[in-house]
Amino acid sequence: MDYERVKAILMTFSGDCILYLLIQDIIPESKLSNNYNTSIGAVFGFLVGIIGEMLI
Repeated sequence: MDYERVKAILMTFSGDCILYLLIQDIIPESKLSNNYNTSIGAVFGFLVGIIGEMLI
């Protein structure tokens, strides 16, 4: 395997881990307060970031 592919795999894995940790903190908080606006906001913010990265 070439180094570019290994680098891409590691960066994808790292991004997924960060997203998992973020959602793991937010979702239980939303369930406790019966308010899912925080979870929806986190997902929406992530989507805006991804779309912004694709456009730039």
